[in-house]
Order: sequence, then C-alpha cells, then structure tokens
Amino acid sequence: MKRLLLLIWLTMVSPAWGGITGWSGSNYLRRLSQVYDTNPFIISMWIRLNALGTEREFIHVGTSGQESQARGYVEVNTSNQMQARTFDGGGVGQAVTSDAVSSGAWFEGFAEFIAVNSRAISFANAHRVTDATSKTTNASDSVYIGVRADATQPVAAADCLAEFAIWDGTGMSDANRAALDAKIAAGGNPINISAEVGQPWSGMLKAYWPMTSATDLADASGNGHTLSVVGSLSNCASHPTIDAVFGRRKIAPVIFQ
Repeated sequence: MKRLLLLIWLTMVSPAWGGITGWSGSNYLRRLSQVYDTNPFIISMWIRLNALGTEREFIHVGTSGQESQARGYVEVNTSNQMQARTFDGGGVGQAVTSDAVSSGAWFEGFAEFIAVNSRAISFANAHRVTDATSKTTNASDSVYIGVRADATQPVAAADCLAEFAIWDGTGMSDANRAALDAKIAAGGNPINISAEVGQPWSGMLKAYWPMTSATDLADASGNGHTLSVVGSLSNCASHPTIDAVFGRRKIAPVIFQ
C-alpha cells in the first residue's frame, strides 16, 4: 500500500492577547541603565490611541528623573502629530509630522536619531519628516516607556503600547532605514528581521520588548535589557499582528497509509 507523506507548514503569528495599558504618571515602564543611544539609532514601536488632543510620551531615552539631556524621545503633540525630539537642556531639536495620527487602531511609529544634527519621524510607513537642528546631549542612563524620564506627559490611561525596539543604525542609508520601516510596518518581527543575512539591519537589534501583556517585560533580543514596572499596568484588549519568530515553522510529517 502506498504511503502518502505530507509536510505541513504552519504560518505563525505572535500572540494577540494584548499590548499594555493603564498608563499614568505613576504607572509606566523603565530600565534604569543605558540600553543603546549611539547615533545613528532607531526606535520602532506600535501604538493604539484611545483618544486624541493631548501631548503624550511613548518612549524616552535619556537621563533618569529629568526631561533634559534626552538623546531621543518620541511623542504625539496636542495636534496629534508624531514627534522625534532631542533635548540638550537649552532647546529642542524636533522632527514633527505634518499629518496627524488617528485613534482606535494600531499604527507603527518609526523614529530615526541619525546624528546630533539629524533626526526623522514617520508613522504607518509614511508621513516622514526630518529635522537638522544640532543638539548634543550627555549619554543616556535609562529608558522610559509610557512617560518622560521625569514622570510627566504620560500616555493616556486607555491607550495601548506594544512592540518597542531599539536598533543600531550604523551604515544604513535613508533607503535602508525606509526598507526597515516598511518591514516593521508590515508586521515583521524584529528578531526575524535582525536575523536576515547580508542586510544593513542584520544583527543590529539592540533591544526588543514585545509587551504582549503587562508581565511580558523581558528583552526578546537576548541582550538582557528587561524592563521594570513602576506602579501597576494591565493588558490591552488587542495586540498588533506581528510575525512569530522565524515566520514559518515546519512541524512533524503526517503519514497516511
């Protein structure tokens, strides 16, 4: 009797049971040590706003306890425009999108801190704007998510955040960074992207926090930059659709006879 061998391939997606919500000036995430802040560096993230019209901080790479000496931070302003900012204590260099974000759905944010006089911001793999204001800051000693490093400008309580990653942008051209942005916006998993061979972003993932729940705070890049909670946070009702690690996985063959 002939035997039929079937190889079954299962397309995997990451768990979809939540991002993190419940933010305030007393409830946020942080890492009280340097993660990565050497220009050029890139920060990618996924955001779901519940409402619009208030200034909110998504991530702050800088000096703990203060807004000043921020190597790079990403926020939305009161006009609902995305901003990538550097603050040296005397003034801000900022790239601000002309277009506004929307509420009620997940979107990807992509901030590029290319040099002391070059930064860019985009969202949903579009709307990119640059800034050339020169701002030199001290080295960072922390990363805060959901609030500034001085615990001001918190994300709204009902907003959801997930999928934060910090990348080394060394050697990447504008076109390379645009291609990386497109991969992330399409739901690419940062681990898979960093594992690609012979690409400008190969091996360039410095930290990755999937944040699939309020207890999922480990650095999935393997670099040990686990976050801690200040106060308490909760699970969001949804999570952006992200490829699972390695995208496709072959499972055991099934034999019919």
